[in-house]
Amino acid sequence: MKSLLVVIGLLFFSVSYAQVPADSIPTEPVKLDTVLRITNLNPSFSLHVDSALAYNLELNKDEANYYWYMKNPLPGLRINKDNGVLSFKADKSFFISGKLKYDNEYKI
Repeated sequence: MKSLLVVIGLLFFSVSYAQVPADSIPTEPVKLDTVLRITNLNPSFSLHVDSALAYNLELNKDEANYYWYMKNPLPGLRINKDNGVLSFKADKSFFISGKLKYDNEYKI
């Protein structure tokens, strides 16, 4: 009987000191991270030869923390690394040299 009281006392003692004080619990809400996305991207553009395109891409997060780049861009297609302006100049020389072809869809 005495050993049972000792076990219960030790159990109570260990549980009572395992509690976290109320002042150490964080009070700020936890921020959930969202996926980085382009919010205003149009799925397709149609341009005539010798025309130009300037399109401002927007992100769902603060753009000051990111920069823009493209892998293997088409000839004449550029993006400003600081503000995300996508620009394209469809010169006839790209089509004459064979770098671009008429009536073809190009994926970027």
